[in-house]
Amino acid sequence: MRKLSLYKALRFVARALIAPFFGLTVDGIERVPGGGRFILICNHISAWDPIMLAVAVKRREVCFMAKENLFKFPPVGWLLKRVNVIRVSRTGANLSAMRAALARLKEGRCVGIFPEGHRYKTGGIHPFESGVAMLAMNTDAPVLPAYISGKYGFHRGVNVRFGSPIQLSDLRKLPRDSETIAWIQRRLTRRLVELSKNGK
Repeated sequence: MRKLSLYKALRFVARALIAPFFGLTVDGIERVPGGGRFILICNHISAWDPIMLAVAVKRREVCFMAKENLFKFPPVGWLLKRVNVIRVSRTGANLSAMRAALARLKEGRCVGIFPEGHRYKTGGIHPFESGVAMLAMNTDAPVLPAYISGKYGFHRGVNVRFGSPIQLSDLRKLPRDSETIAWIQRRLTRRLVELSKNGK
């Protein structure tokens, strides 16, 4: 309960101070599942993105996946652990991160991923890494796409747009191999590109 309370407290501060500073607007909030597990995917343009998403999602706690370098500074690492951020290594198979994410989903939570793996300040959608496809392949959780656009700065305007959840129940018919992973990557990438263009 301590982790959840800290998350809510930080989100309250972000909603009251940080989001208004940047001029945050949110579209498609009705598409965010009110209960049950789901995977949240989003493009990545700034280090502020997780905070804006946490504010935009409102009533759900997002267990973000983040690179391990963020955990090396003790105060930051202490904080990240207590708001359920999942540590992801830049190298290796990341089996521990995958197990942690699957455990959160099994508990009925939301796991947030930036599938491009890096920040791209110029915007647009860039090739996905395989992690999100592997996670989707190993769970029946729907995938909720989100797209962040705009400029981070005083009242410059940042927008978070949610698309319709992507149901992947048809994965049960496919073999669990590299071809299926590639197919999932293409499908998720296409939906995020569509969201960036027409908001659906």
